[in-house]
Amino acid sequence: MLAARNGDYHHASTQYEESLALYRSVDYRKGTHGPLRELGVVAYLQGDYERAVQLGEHALAVAREFGSVFGSSLAVCNLADALRARGDLERARTLLEASLATLRREEQRVLVANALVNTLNRLGSIQCALGEDAVAEESYSESLDLIWRSVGKAFEAVACLEGMARVAATLGQSERAAKLLGASAALRDEMGTPLSPIVRVDHAHAANTAREALGEQAFENAWTAGHSTPLDESIADALGGF
Repeated sequence: MLAARNGDYHHASTQYEESLALYRSVDYRKGTHGPLRELGVVAYLQGDYERAVQLGEHALAVAREFGSVFGSSLAVCNLADALRARGDLERARTLLEASLATLRREEQRVLVANALVNTLNRLGSIQCALGEDAVAEESYSESLDLIWRSVGKAFEAVACLEGMARVAATLGQSERAAKLLGASAALRDEMGTPLSPIVRVDHAHAANTAREALGEQAFENAWTAGHSTPLDESIADALGGF
């Protein structure tokens, strides 16, 4: 996972394939959904969306076969990324909404909270892509609040901030969008996390929309303000509105 997050996709694929082979060699089918899911993530990050969908569907089928709510929810999240990249927004939303309903019925353990965070974040991106900005804001806000209270600094917080920036830019809240982008960039810098393909498109849309509305200098000033603000203050501002 570290290799994939740092762009070393060949090494990541090799490790996941080895993991998958080991599970199969001891006939432990339940364990295969993890490496299958993550191989799908690597395919997605490389832009091979058809393979990402196939692997995601396989991982989801195995997780469901063994009744793993957490494994199923993560498989749905990654499958939704690939489906969205392929243009199948409605199927992605249907899967995410069903997964969210299941997770809300579960006891709120750490793993369930993590799955909720990721599911809400993905759902927010789909809602935003479908023009449902107010609902997307609610999904991102709930996701950010949950991850901040349960974990603190985490990659998922970056995605929430960037999603909220996209919504703000679409709604004409350009200065807020620029500040959110600055805050997310500061956390990305600290964590060394690059933009994934879909996130890169969303990020560029938010930045370009806000920059066009504000002008270059005003955008840079707001972005810099967000980048230099302590993260806890940025999170509080994001959840409360600037």
